[in-house]
Amino acid sequence: MNHYIAQANGYPGTNFGGSCFAENYTAPGYNGVNNPALNDLQKKCPSMVSGIPHCQSLGKKILLSLGGLVVTENAYALTSVEDAEHMADFLWGAFGPLNPSGNWPRPFDTEGVVNEVDGFDFDIEHINAGKKNIHGCSRVLTNAMCQASKSIILS
Repeated sequence: MNHYIAQANGYPGTNFGGSCFAENYTAPGYNGVNNPALNDLQKKCPSMVSGIPHCQSLGKKILLSLGGLVVTENAYALTSVEDAEHMADFLWGAFGPLNPSGNWPRPFDTEGVVNEVDGFDFDIEHINAGKKNIHGCSRVLTNAMCQASKSIILS
């Protein structure tokens, strides 16, 4: 995740290099403003869809990294505790165990194949005002992880 919900039109942004292509999900907008130019959640990730279960079958853990290299000052900032909690709900719904009643996009699923990550890695390399809310995100993820049927990693 290289952009969070405020910076990517309501859904976080992803950058999986050449593993995803073609199109992005249509995000719902953020705080009453819908800017489709900011839609940045990649939709078609065929090598991820096949690679995740293969690596997991070999005993490898798949972690989704949040943050990383800072290109611009506010590339990934959680602007409030509410944003942080929403981000956690999104991460769990989109990349965690499948919830059949959930309404989140699932970038790593395709045609009956459900993939879930084994955890989330907070790679926060630069602290700014928006990153101080990361604790709200980790708290909500931790609560969801306690309800999961398998162990989930948070680093």
